[in-house]
Amino acid sequence: MFANSRKTKLYRIGLATLGGVLLTLPPGTALSLDAPITSVLPWDDLEGVFLAPSSSDPAPASIAQVSVRTANNVPVPNAVVELTFVGATTVCGDAVLSSVTNEEGIAQLRAVGGGCANAGTTRAVIKVDGVPIRVYGSYRSPDFDGGGSDGLVTLGDLIEFALGFGTGGGNCHDYNHDGVVGLSDLTLFGPAFVAGAACR
Repeated sequence: MFANSRKTKLYRIGLATLGGVLLTLPPGTALSLDAPITSVLPWDDLEGVFLAPSSSDPAPASIAQVSVRTANNVPVPNAVVELTFVGATTVCGDAVLSSVTNEEGIAQLRAVGGGCANAGTTRAVIKVDGVPIRVYGSYRSPDFDGGGSDGLVTLGDLIEFALGFGTGGGNCHDYNHDGVVGLSDLTLFGPAFVAGAACR
């Protein structure tokens, strides 16, 4: 439905590089008139996908609200929204990588897992009815001990986070891509560590 009604012109969306992450340009920039208005929050603000293993209180940043509207700002219901990763990602069994927009044109995805991929042109892709609306150049998670992810947030991950604190340069624990591992990143790492987040 979505691809046909929009004539698949999303393939011609321009891409901009922000902090090494590929994002679709803001609505109205290099978009055809019948292409949709979309947002993926909070991942657009983080400039990449944030994953966290399972816990009784899921990390808010691992839950994305995908909004799909027409160029006239009309919600697009019943559109299939899918998230795929490129790279060695740990995806937990309770992750929600596919959803359908409701009457308000909103679908929810849950990136439950771990791992890190930096500086890639394509690390995570979100599609609506098979048409790419976001191409992110990274994904990051508290579940990363410097060597990989194991579906758990443990002491090894805390040590890696602590070693990188105050540094930048594409560090895997710089979740908001501001060039430094700082307090804002600690607010994302801390709850996952305290909860003992682990894949189910």
